[in-house]
Amino acid sequence: MTTAVLYAQIDWDDDNDAAGERPESVTVQWLKDGKPYGYPIVVSPDEDNEEEWVVDLELTYAEIQEIGRKQDEIAQRYQAGEMSEEEFIEAVKNVISYSIEQESIDNYITTVEIKAIEGAEGETGTSYYQILNTYKKHEHYLTKTEAKDATCTKIGNSAYWTCDQGDDCCGKYFSDAEGTTEIEKDSWILPALGHNWSDWTMVKASSSSQEGEEERICSRCKEKETQKYMYSCTDGEGNTWNRGSKDTFTFTFKRSIRDEVTYDRFSEIQIDGKKVDETNFSKQKGSLIITLNPKYLDSLSAGKHQLKVIFSDGSAEASFKVFSSAGGQHVIPVTGIIDWNHFQTTGIISAFVVVISVLLMMRKRKLIRK
Repeated sequence: MTTAVLYAQIDWDDDNDAAGERPESVTVQWLKDGKPYGYPIVVSPDEDNEEEWVVDLELTYAEIQEIGRKQDEIAQRYQAGEMSEEEFIEAVKNVISYSIEQESIDNYITTVEIKAIEGAEGETGTSYYQILNTYKKHEHYLTKTEAKDATCTKIGNSAYWTCDQGDDCCGKYFSDAEGTTEIEKDSWILPALGHNWSDWTMVKASSSSQEGEEERICSRCKEKETQKYMYSCTDGEGNTWNRGSKDTFTFTFKRSIRDEVTYDRFSEIQIDGKKVDETNFSKQKGSLIITLNPKYLDSLSAGKHQLKVIFSDGSAEASFKVFSSAGGQHVIPVTGIIDWNHFQTTGIISAFVVVISVLLMMRKRKLIRK
């Protein structure tokens, strides 16, 4: 099967590497119609001839036929007078859709050209790609970017210099004004510090009917953050307890935010405005769980009572009822004042009994008169 070979030669115009900056190898990439064709190739000097850097590309029979077809079409157009000789020569040069490129090399300018080698008399010459690397010491013209401190919320940067002036600027970055220490893009970025918050402190205490407020301050930027909170009874409100019971009586109190501090901020409890001695109740974590002792509950009068829990930064309340017995009936207070609300039902029955008694007395008197 017929094949053909394209090859490229890498030449150096650097006074035989007088500056000592010629690399030991370079990477090239063949292109077809301007797109990568195959894999990148690492090229180094020939072992027998250090001045010869060569890389080749073998074409298939189908690829050769395609090139020949295009050349024939151009020749026919030229013979038909559709293009000038200059246009013909340029078209023939460009008919080959293959090309090659080389990675950039510091302080070298790279050019790629198609070169022709004349054949012997009566023979067709060959052509090749010349990759010429010309040494030119690059001079950096640097622009300084001033250092800027990072803040709590904004990034900062260390000072750096950019080669961005002139037609042949390299666009590289350096950490020094002389351009000797190259650095990566964005390596100068200093991340935002983040706030250094103080502990939360109370601004206004909460109550059972009003939210409290607390704040914290950043020691660096002095920014202030505030938030509202409230304590509330989440379990036990409206419960009842019967005198003589041996059961404990439990209430749970929670904080609307940062509930983990609820237990630590507990101070005392009050019932009906009076402080309750710590021997009469217990407390435990889980928000805050208050448990009243049966003995203490027995000492309370029958009726409704108000429990108030005092925290270092607020308070919360809950109501409960104590009944005189397991039947849940109130006793009439010693004061002699009748709780008419308690007798809303029994009062109707008593009135009915009184009416019947009066009627019976009236009937008895009538019988006596007869």
